[in-house]
Amino acid sequence: MMKNFLILVMTVCLIVTCSVALSSFRSNAKADAAPSYKYYKSIVVSNNDTLWSIAEEYMDGEHYTSINDYINEVKTMNSLSGDSIQYGRHLVVPYYDTAFTG
Repeated sequence: MMKNFLILVMTVCLIVTCSVALSSFRSNAKADAAPSYKYYKSIVVSNNDTLWSIAEEYMDGEHYTSINDYINEVKTMNSLSGDSIQYGRHLVVPYYDTAFTG
């Protein structure tokens, strides 16, 4: 019984140690990455464009938790009440880039 308890305690300690080490490694990796800046671009909706296809082209996975978050931001920015967009319409879309053009 005591042997099983010691194995359990050691396993928990090993998991905690690995978690702390991995967390530290991940935070250092993010600190080394170049900063990115948010920009906005006006696009013209093409014949086969959808909000989903536009999101796939311009969305940055580091700054949005899902493609739906990006689509919702585009809809809000352009005062869209639904998911349909019209050919020839201009939309403003956000995107991120590491180049600063301030």
